[in-house]
Amino acid sequence: MLLSLNVAVFLMIYLAVLIGIPVLIGVYVYRDASRRGMNAVLWTLVAVLAPMFVGLIIYLLVRGSYADLLCPGCAAPVREEYLSCPRCGARLKASCPGCGAPVEYGWRVCPHCGSPLPETGADFIPPVRRQDKTLWKILLVVLLVPVLLILTMVLMFSA
Repeated sequence: MLLSLNVAVFLMIYLAVLIGIPVLIGVYVYRDASRRGMNAVLWTLVAVLAPMFVGLIIYLLVRGSYADLLCPGCAAPVREEYLSCPRCGARLKASCPGCGAPVEYGWRVCPHCGSPLPETGADFIPPVRRQDKTLWKILLVVLLVPVLLILTMVLMFSA
């Protein structure tokens, strides 16, 4: 009787893990894809339904090409090509005085019009990358849950 109760408890924990981890991954991918302007429903389905976390790995590799930058002034989402923040107007990149095209720090000549660029380029603050702390929490759960499940199984069957 005790053995069948242990097996039932183990099966319930196993099913909870089997359903819980894909749900956590799905919630993370949906929120992250929505924030990055990607197709959230499609990427959630890929991440949850692909076996052995292949969908999550593919999503994490592909999502790197999407913008995750924030304005240093107001924390609004901005894109790599923005010269200034559309919300607060903070300058995010230097621009050529001749043609107005964006230029990088350290360039001496504008690649678009050939105008010489001034040496001073400290009149802008570059955007900052958004810190993603949720992914580490999910990965920690994905790694710790099987270990805890194995420990629980060993303790239950050794008693």
